[in-house]
Amino acid sequence: MILKLKVAIFDIDDTLFDFTGCHAIAIQHVAEYVEKTFGIPADELKEGYKAELKRQLLEYPEIVNCHSRTVRFLRIAERDSRLPIGVATELSDMYWHTLIANAVPYPGLVELIDCLKAKGIKIGICTDMTVDWQIKKLVKLGLADKLDFVVSSEEASVEKPGRKIFEVCLEKAGGCSPSEAIMFGDNYKKDIVGAVGIGMHAVWNNPNSRVEEKPLPGVIEISSYEGIENVFQIEKA
Repeated sequence: MILKLKVAIFDIDDTLFDFTGCHAIAIQHVAEYVEKTFGIPADELKEGYKAELKRQLLEYPEIVNCHSRTVRFLRIAERDSRLPIGVATELSDMYWHTLIANAVPYPGLVELIDCLKAKGIKIGICTDMTVDWQIKKLVKLGLADKLDFVVSSEEASVEKPGRKIFEVCLEKAGGCSPSEAIMFGDNYKKDIVGAVGIGMHAVWNNPNSRVEEKPLPGVIEISSYEGIENVFQIEKA
């Protein structure tokens, strides 16, 4: 399969690197610090974090507020007098710095991006979350200087799969049509359904072989970026 395109757009977390694994390392580090400093068992802190994450997603399901780690740690402190409210920002920073320090690109990703750039195809990012921490991830991954643009839900004022965030990507890509763009992502609903819904091509990064109840026709599914040239090819439109 050969696709004629002008831009390739990537999600960040669990698309460019193993965010889930890095999160586990980061929250464990924070939990151990809290246990040592404030006497709250590490497992208790982690369970509290999970509970506050669920609350955020229920209260703010489609806006950038749902991603604030500071809010999560603040709410834990508000419910537990052993944890001072003033450390919420410190714990958030500790979490993010630990997570980012452990981030490395998925095998084959950098080679794919370099290959696309060599063909004259623009490279963009379409990500939920606030742009500050996302940029720091891209710098750590060694990808920031390879990009033509970054669009976050903070900038677009809507989370994926909202149409507007993809439209902003196409505008930053030079006003290309959706059929001239491809989206790489791990979240089927947000990345894949959102991109296809606007008329873009889509590649689903699915290393764990998740199954979707209503798979969309034409979506390219991969388990690794290594050997991706054997699955499909992209040429400059």
